[in-house]
Amino acid sequence: MTTATSEASGSSLGVGPVKFGDGPKTEREAALSGAGSREAAPEGGRRGSGLGWRSPHALTAVVCLALIAFGARSVDDLDLSSSDGLGYLLGLFGLAMMVLLLLYSVRKRVRWLRRAGSLRAWFEFHLVLGLLGPTIILYHSNFNLGSANATISLACVLAVSGSGFGGRFLYRRLHRSLAGERRSVNVIRRRARRTLEPLEHLLVANSTARRLLYDFEAAAIDEGSGLLRTLPAIWLRLRVRGIRRSVLGELAGQGEAELPPAQRGAVLSAYLADLSRAGELRLFEQLFALWHAIHVPLTIILFVSAAVHVVAVHLY
Repeated sequence: MTTATSEASGSSLGVGPVKFGDGPKTEREAALSGAGSREAAPEGGRRGSGLGWRSPHALTAVVCLALIAFGARSVDDLDLSSSDGLGYLLGLFGLAMMVLLLLYSVRKRVRWLRRAGSLRAWFEFHLVLGLLGPTIILYHSNFNLGSANATISLACVLAVSGSGFGGRFLYRRLHRSLAGERRSVNVIRRRARRTLEPLEHLLVANSTARRLLYDFEAAAIDEGSGLLRTLPAIWLRLRVRGIRRSVLGELAGQGEAELPPAQRGAVLSAYLADLSRAGELRLFEQLFALWHAIHVPLTIILFVSAAVHVVAVHLY
């Protein structure tokens, strides 16, 4: 998809002046033909993305859940001691995994490591260790709370792991794949405006229909809004049918020989669906920023508490 959409004065919708493409002839035909498909693979599909349920980290999650369920039911039979033997070694392995998962952040930020494997593989490695580490630490603790220090450390491990699950969900909504290709609100918005082009000449002459679409786009993409004002974007899809019906009603009888109602409906459906995606994406961007602001401090607290726990165990 091209991103070379130039700005021009006098957009018919009034939400940022936009010029829809360059060609005089095939713009409308391209918009109409694309209105049905809407690039299903990038937006809806997960094939080859590494974010589906057949990915290594998803399979690891299933295994870890099974291990946790087994351990919780067999806690009396396990008889593991966190201070010696297998229980002690499990603690070391679990902590080592929690440390090693930080290599993903190093790989992203250190330039000379960019040739050390793909970012997708490193992120997969990060997710797998983020699942295995807490599971092993639960076995290390024998599924019991010990001293206050051990309890704090375990709570931090579980909090970071739970936070990671939330981050995984948000990452899936923002990226097309584990490779880090991120969706863009502006790209989706420009695509929506190009899709609407076949109706531009009708909207210019109908201020009510134009206002309905303007209000919907403004609700979906409010550049200056904060998280609380962005939250209603999650309900935009519920308004699509009503907005579509209202706009089609306003445009009824205008230029139907040139653009039949069925094609108008397809154009409006595609336009409104894209704006809904853009609004949801903007919401997830803000939620991801909030998640990052929580996850990083939790990770720091985790390693500080783990260090205190290790020192306390060996000194006392």
